[in-house]
Amino acid sequence: DDGRGMEPAELDKIFEPFYTTSRSGGNMGLGLHIVFNLVHQQLRSKITCTSQPGVGTTFKILINGTAVRQVGKPGTGSLT
Repeated sequence: DDGRGMEPAELDKIFEPFYTTSRSGGNMGLGLHIVFNLVHQQLRSKITCTSQPGVGTTFKILINGTAVRQVGKPGTGSLT
């Protein structure tokens, strides 16, 4: 996406259960933890995340050794 991006300290924790930067907003911090576990345990695949503050965040999923095509258009915030 082309949102605010994340600092390295945030990025290191995003897949941990109950990690959130917005607990006051009602978030529990389980969403990415659930995605991580589904990708690793159910699909036996891999998910990675890269991010830069002020630039945005990219998630990549490698399913059984095959890269999945990118669905977002960098810099636009839209999906294809």
